[in-house]
Amino acid sequence: MAPSRPPPTESQLKQSDEWKQKGNVAFRAKNFTEAFASYTEAISLNPQSQTLYSNRSAALLSLGRLPLALNDAKRAVELDPKWAKGYRRKASVLDAMKRFREALVVYEEAIVVTRADPSLSDEQKKKEEAEVKKLMIALNKKLNAKPAHPAVLLVPRDQYRAPGLLIVRESERRVQQGEQFGLWPPIGSCFRRLWIAEMQFHNALIHLNEFNTVEMPVSGMPGPQQVIFGRLQTLEELTTAMIEDIRVGRLDMESLGKLNLCLQLEQQRRNAIGPNITPKEAIAEYARRLTEPPSGRSLPEFARSGGSGSVLASGWDYVRPALQLSIRSSLMGAFLKSVLAEDDNGTPEFRRCVELIEEARALWPDVDGSMRGRSLEETFLRQVKVHLGESLMVGYSRLPKDSPSSERTKILDEIISIGEWIVRSFENKPHPPEEQRLIDPAGGSRWWMLYYTHYSAPLAKAHILIAFGNLSYGTDIDTVALDSKETGKRGPLASSPTRLGISAIHFTKAAAWMPMDEPERANALWWAIFAMVRRGGYYLADFEVLRDMATKCPGYFTPFFPLDCIPDNHAGKHAAAEVLGTTVGGGGGLLALTEVMRDVWKERMEKWGEQKELMGADKIWEDVEPELKVNWSEVWKENQEEDFKTFMG
Repeated sequence: MAPSRPPPTESQLKQSDEWKQKGNVAFRAKNFTEAFASYTEAISLNPQSQTLYSNRSAALLSLGRLPLALNDAKRAVELDPKWAKGYRRKASVLDAMKRFREALVVYEEAIVVTRADPSLSDEQKKKEEAEVKKLMIALNKKLNAKPAHPAVLLVPRDQYRAPGLLIVRESERRVQQGEQFGLWPPIGSCFRRLWIAEMQFHNALIHLNEFNTVEMPVSGMPGPQQVIFGRLQTLEELTTAMIEDIRVGRLDMESLGKLNLCLQLEQQRRNAIGPNITPKEAIAEYARRLTEPPSGRSLPEFARSGGSGSVLASGWDYVRPALQLSIRSSLMGAFLKSVLAEDDNGTPEFRRCVELIEEARALWPDVDGSMRGRSLEETFLRQVKVHLGESLMVGYSRLPKDSPSSERTKILDEIISIGEWIVRSFENKPHPPEEQRLIDPAGGSRWWMLYYTHYSAPLAKAHILIAFGNLSYGTDIDTVALDSKETGKRGPLASSPTRLGISAIHFTKAAAWMPMDEPERANALWWAIFAMVRRGGYYLADFEVLRDMATKCPGYFTPFFPLDCIPDNHAGKHAAAEVLGTTVGGGGGLLALTEVMRDVWKERMEKWGEQKELMGADKIWEDVEPELKVNWSEVWKENQEEDFKTFMG
C-alpha cells in the first residue's frame, strides 16, 4: 500500500487558496483555460479539497472536456460523500454528456444528501431541494422531447448578427490591432469561406441598393418614362456569394424591391429568355441566336467580319450574357424561396437551373469555358446540385408520414444520384488546374481557397446526400417488403442494416472532409452515431471516440454560430444517450468509423497534398480524450485483420 500523503501545511493551504481565487476570477471572466490551470495548481497544494475538484470540473465542463470533468466531479463526491454540491456538479456533467437518466439518479442522491446535512437549516434544505427539482424537471423534458431530425442546419439569419457579419467584424478588429489583412480566418476553415462569401454579398448589397427609377424622356415614347438605373452584374454577384455559402443570404423588404428592379433592368439589357419555356427549348433558342443577328442588325455588322469563326465568337458575346442571366435568375428564385419562404424549399427552381446548365454543357461541350461563362463550368454545376440535393432533403423531411413509398423512394433515389454524381465529378477533376497554382501571385493561397470552396466543400455535401438517402431508406422504408404493385418489382434492393452501414460511413466521410469549425460537421457526426446505433454491430471504443468528437464540435464554432444550431434533442444525441453504459459488439461486420475518418484525412494529405494545419485534422485528433484514443487503438489493433469489406454486413 502506498504511504498516505501528509496533510497540507498552513502555508500550502494559503497558497492553494490564492490559486483558487485566481481560478475563480478567471472563471468569472470566462477564461476557462486559465481557470483550469489555476485550480490544478491549487489541487497540487491541497489534493483533499472536494471544492477544488468541483471547481476544476466546472472549468473542464466549460471547455467541453467532458470525460475529465466527470472524473473531477466523481473525485469531489469521493472526498466528501455528504457534500450535496459534489453530486450536483457530477449530475451537470452527465447532463452535458446527454446521459440524462444517470444524471437524474445523481440529482436524487443530491436531494438525499441535502436532507441529511446537519449544517443546513430547514429553509436552506427546502431551497436547495427546490433548485435540484427544477433541474430534474428540465432533464425529464429532454428525455421526453421528440427527437429532431435536422436534414440541413438552418442557422437563423439576423441582419446584424449573421455568422458571416460576425466573422468580418472579427477580421476587421484583428487588422486594427496590427494583424496582417488576410491571415485570419485561416485558409481551409469554414470561417474563411464565410468571410469571403460575406464580403462578396456585402458588395453586392451595396450595388443592389443603388438601383432606382427616375422619370425621364425616352426617344420614340410619349411623355416621361420610368427608367431603371443600376449596375449590371449585380445579380451575378449576389448568386455567386450565396452559392458559395447560403448562410450569408439575407434580404429585407427594401432589398427585395431593389432586386425586382435589378431583374427588370438585366432582362431588358440582356434580352434573356424567361422561365415560360422548358430548359431544353431555352437552350435551343440560344443556339439559334448564336448564328442569327439580333433584330435590326445585319449579319456582317453583327459578326464584324465574314469568317464563320468570328460569327460564333460575336454570337457568344451576344448570347452569353442572356444565357448567364437565365441561369442566375432561376438560381436567385430558388435562393429566395429556400432562404425566405418557410414552407418552400425552391426545388423546382434549383432543378430548372441544373437542367439549363446540363443542356447547355451537352450542346456546347467543346466551347472554351471563358466564352461560355462561369455558370456553365462543372464546378458551378456541382454547387448548384448541392443546393438541389439539400432542397430535396428538406422536402423529404416535410413529407406526411402516410405518403406512399413510391413517392419517398423517388426522392431518395434522386438525392443519392446527385451525391454520387458530385463524387464522380470530384474524382475526375479533384482540384483547380495546376498551372493556376504556379502563376498565383499569392504563392498558391488563392489556389487553395478555390480548392476548399469549389472542390472539397461540395464533396463533403455529396457524402451527406448519399448518407441521408441511405439512412432514410434504412429507417423509413422496409426495402424488402415493399408492395410489388406500388414499385412494379421486388428487385434486389439493399436491406436496412446495409443501408444504415453505408449511411454511417458516408456521414463519417462527410465529417472528415469538413473543416473543424463547420457546424455541419457536428450534424454529420451525430447522424453517423445515429446510423451506427440503429444498425448495431460496432466497436464501443469507436462509438466513444465519435461521441467525444461530436460533443466537442461546438467549441470550435460557437464564437460565431449559435450553440443551439445543433439542437439538444438531435436524434443522434438521443441514440447516443440510449446506449451509454452498455456493452456493444459481437459478431462480424463491425463498423469502425474512426478508421474511415482517419483514412480520409490520410488520403487528403497523401493524395491531394493538403496540409495538416489547413485541414485541422491534427487538432481534432489531439482534442480526443487520451483514454478514449488508447482504448480505440487497442481495440483496432486486435481487429485490424478483419476484412473491411465486411463492415457493412
